[in-house]
Amino acid sequence: TPAALALGSYTVTYQYTDANGCTASATDVFAIIPKADKINIYPNPAKDGQASIVVTPDLNGGIAVAYNELGQKVAQWTVNGRLTIYQFKWAVGVYIISISKGSVTEVKRFIITR
Repeated sequence: TPAALALGSYTVTYQYTDANGCTASATDVFAIIPKADKINIYPNPAKDGQASIVVTPDLNGGIAVAYNELGQKVAQWTVNGRLTIYQFKWAVGVYIISISKGSVTEVKRFIITR
């Protein structure tokens, strides 16, 4: 029941055995995110810059741009996938991440701690 889980990533393993004794299994990772946001970054604050970014399908393939507290651009990349784990090597501080695709732009505040 996803509604009963806290935000975050969960690994789910499915196992099946049929009437003949044949077995199979599959594993996948699912992310529980707040429904209202087009971008979710967690954990936030992120210790040592390791964080997951989850975007809605309309932002998948969009361009992400990160700015430091002074408004200086520190990075730019293409968002490849709805859930991506990043290891940002930036200094401790507050960052703004803007993700744009077509006419849609969403912005999130992101904090790195040690």
